[in-house]
Amino acid sequence: MSGMRIPKEIRELPWPENQKEIQGPEKIKFYVTAENITADGAEWLIVTFVPCKGGGCAFRYVLSKERGWALLMNAEGTGPRTTPLQKMLFSYWDWPNLWMKQQDEETIARWIGSKEKANHYMPALNAWMREDAEKRLEARRKANGEIEDGEEHLCPEELPDGIVDYIRRTVLPEDDTLLYKKGGVRGLCYICGHEVRAAPGQKFRKGERVKCPHCGSAVTAALAYGESFKSDYVENIASISKGTDGKTVFVRLWHLRRDYTAKWENIPGQLQEITRWAIRGNKVAKWEHEHKYSWGMACYREGLRNWEKVNTVTEILDYKYYFYLPSDWRSVFAGTGLRYCEPEQYIGQKRRGLTGTIGSLNPIRFLLDWARYPAIELFWKAGYRELVNGRLRSHCFTKTANNSINWRRKSIGSAVQFPKRYLKLIPPEEWSLTKTGYIVDMITELGELSDKNAQTVLQRGISAECVKDAAQHASLTKVLNYLKRGDQFMFKDYISECLKLKLDLNDRAVLFPKNLQSAHERTSAMVEYENNPKQWDDFVKHAKKLKKYAWNMGGLMIRAAEYPTELKVEGAALGHCVAGYAKDMANGKTSIFFVRRTVEPDKPYFTLEYKNGMVAQCRTNSNVSYESFPEVKAFVEAWCEWIGKSFRNGLAAGIPAA
Repeated sequence: MSGMRIPKEIRELPWPENQKEIQGPEKIKFYVTAENITADGAEWLIVTFVPCKGGGCAFRYVLSKERGWALLMNAEGTGPRTTPLQKMLFSYWDWPNLWMKQQDEETIARWIGSKEKANHYMPALNAWMREDAEKRLEARRKANGEIEDGEEHLCPEELPDGIVDYIRRTVLPEDDTLLYKKGGVRGLCYICGHEVRAAPGQKFRKGERVKCPHCGSAVTAALAYGESFKSDYVENIASISKGTDGKTVFVRLWHLRRDYTAKWENIPGQLQEITRWAIRGNKVAKWEHEHKYSWGMACYREGLRNWEKVNTVTEILDYKYYFYLPSDWRSVFAGTGLRYCEPEQYIGQKRRGLTGTIGSLNPIRFLLDWARYPAIELFWKAGYRELVNGRLRSHCFTKTANNSINWRRKSIGSAVQFPKRYLKLIPPEEWSLTKTGYIVDMITELGELSDKNAQTVLQRGISAECVKDAAQHASLTKVLNYLKRGDQFMFKDYISECLKLKLDLNDRAVLFPKNLQSAHERTSAMVEYENNPKQWDDFVKHAKKLKKYAWNMGGLMIRAAEYPTELKVEGAALGHCVAGYAKDMANGKTSIFFVRRTVEPDKPYFTLEYKNGMVAQCRTNSNVSYESFPEVKAFVEAWCEWIGKSFRNGLAAGIPAA
């Protein structure tokens, strides 16, 4: 309705020239006028609102029973737009006080055919606008061929052929649940189907992985009739059915409710259908038979008496589900908008088990998007499978990556938001949304790329964020060539530090240092010193006192950290948090040493903390302790013995700052 054409004579109606002259009583917020006019072959109602006391700007509603309604702002604002009257009057539960002449009230009353005078007919006028909007929206939906409410009954009630066998063959064998009763002693294993007892002195506890006392299988314990999903359900099952009209494909989702006997004698009776999606042509609709909501830390489910149409089309309850593709799926798709769809190939990307999980396959979304977005089919059949997979799990990517392809387009060339020739630079199967995002970012920041540079960006996965500052001082080609032998993220940090230190990046020796890591360590040290010179100086002073404890034996060496920045490099290389010890080292509360191989003295190997006369910790990659490495453990013990004998009044005496 915001696109409604408003006649010129209405647009040119005068606005109040001086709002400050309109002074209503103290509690009055708006002065309102109303008039009927005929223009462009239609009858119009013009209702103008002027804030009293001169605050804000005036606005008016233009209403036509034939053409709808729209909002116009005065010359300081914009229009037309569609904003509900109640929202414009700044109140949701009640109406502000209005002041208007009786003749204006009568004009509104005649136009909407209302006898309800409450609040100067404003609630009645608002109701008319709301109903008119809903009526016109429904008319547009019908004109566009949208699937209407009530058409969920076109879905057959019968289960898809073969789904019961699929549940027995695939779903139930993977139900690794042990349902235990209150007290945690007795339980029922759904792998072997036997009732079991916990070992003497032990109990089953919610969510714990345990071994079934009977069959030895690893199972997850869940309290029978408890509040967890596994207490009531095995999992969700999805499948497809053809509508009775022959044109609609229904995607259906069931809860598989738990059989508390584990015998599964009536699987159809345990299936509870909770969601239906209808796909007809390029239109989709969704209905739910269950509401799910959270309260505090608990999740609650409420069954609905009837199917309820909802707008959250791509949202799937519980996220996870098994997808059963019937053997006759081609006949289900025949004559529908999915007739060229290839669900078998999509599902074939994952051999078995659950789908719909984050980062995994989502066949329901695949079918919905195949119908709604023409480019999905084009890219899929051209071999750009990972691009389509990325679209279906778009939450994993940046906004630029998600917008790098317009999936509504009907050709690949018009869908990609960059020159189509770039698609030939790497094989189709190597393309991903991450890479399309890199290309779009590069073009946005630096302009169109040469094919050679675009290929480098794609093959090495180089981000515009990492090169844009350097590209202001050299050609992108030179920057990319330099990064062929360097880490782009280290380079980004280095350039950022150079800018903070106001170094001359037009000097090639500064812009492209021969040893990027060493240059980065130097600039990091300079920035660190500028940020906290006292802590830096204290750290260096303490480090100098520790130099006498350097030692080597059997191919290993140990030395003290010399600068705070060395801790950052060490922590980044080994994946631990030693960088956070800089302050304690500067204050003399602890001492940090590096254990290295003598043949690689500059490569991080183990980081050792010596505190209060003993080794507090010594760790390598991912915080793994030195005690798991006999060679390192023996070296550290020998070093401790050496410093204890040689410097009894120094470090070994528990005076790290000596």
